[in-house]
Amino acid sequence: MVTRQTSLLAFENLRPVLGQRHELILDALRSIQPATAYEVARFMGFTDPNAVRPRLNELFNHGLVEEAEARACRVTGKRAIAWRTVE
Repeated sequence: MVTRQTSLLAFENLRPVLGQRHELILDALRSIQPATAYEVARFMGFTDPNAVRPRLNELFNHGLVEEAEARACRVTGKRAIAWRTVE
C-alpha cells in the first residue's frame, strides 16, 4: 500500500526529530486508538494529560496522528477529540 509505505518513510525521516516520549505515545495510541489525551495518559500511567497533550500536537504537526472523532472521553466524560495514528 503506497500510503502506508509513504507514512513509514516519513516516520523514519522524522525519527531523529522525535523523542522517546513521542514514540511511546505512538505505541500507546496504536494499542487503544482512537483515544483522547486523557485516555492515552491513563493508559501510559500518567495522571496529568499534559504529559501527552503537547506531544500529540507535535505528532499532529508532523502528520503522524490525526483527529479521529469528537466524542465523550472515557476518563472525564467530557466531549474531547480522539486521536488515531496515520498509517
